[in-house]
Amino acid sequence: MSKSLQFSKKFLCNVLPKTQMYPVGSLIAAKDFGTSSQLYQKQLKEEVKVKDDTKEILGFDNPTNLLEKVLFGLNLHKIPSVVSVRQVNTIYFTCIEVLEKNKDFFFKECGLPDNFQTWFSLGQLHIWIAMVRIRAETDGRKVNQNLVNRFFNGVEFHIRDCGVNSERIVAKTAKSLIEAFRGGNLAYDEGICKSDAVLAAALWRNLFTTADGSIKGKQITYMVRYVRQQLKHVDGISSNYVFNGLITFTKPEAKI
Repeated sequence: MSKSLQFSKKFLCNVLPKTQMYPVGSLIAAKDFGTSSQLYQKQLKEEVKVKDDTKEILGFDNPTNLLEKVLFGLNLHKIPSVVSVRQVNTIYFTCIEVLEKNKDFFFKECGLPDNFQTWFSLGQLHIWIAMVRIRAETDGRKVNQNLVNRFFNGVEFHIRDCGVNSERIVAKTAKSLIEAFRGGNLAYDEGICKSDAVLAAALWRNLFTTADGSIKGKQITYMVRYVRQQLKHVDGISSNYVFNGLITFTKPEAKI
């Protein structure tokens, strides 16, 4: 059995409470974003702040003189706190870019609507997949917490991007989404510990929340297969790659 899934079974299967699906409870959950491409461009413009930690810390990224070469050789740009920031940001952007890169699969093949709820739910799903792999690392708990924090920074940005300006509504919505995130993660954990049927039920409750009545069994099966495929893929990623935030996802396929 793979190391990350083995970790999940050992620490989760016997202690999971009955999974509860928390309602989002917000009108923005079904608000149409127009095109995910526009959202993606806005997000990159607003949120990409840590793309080159070496230059940010040392003031340069390509040493040219003796002093710069000495400083660069000390690996000051690789101190743990900074590595964690770079690692988490890289993983976060990889997770949220999956939707933009595979719109046809998620929107056309799986029948998911192009709205905030789908952005959140797919983001959560891929953050969770990354977290399953990260759990197997020594500092996995800390990295996962930082990754969740980073995700919800992005969530707050998108709530405001929907035109919600009231701090009270933003806070209430964020709280509901945090509860949904926790409930969803427990449901997915239970799914990978038990069976495809349990995983399918978790996906139906958490991912297909705002989908219309035309969703068919094969579309849920596509997603079950996709999740299993991604879990297998990330389990093969080395610790060194995980340390550098190089978690990747494979191309989805609409087949059973």
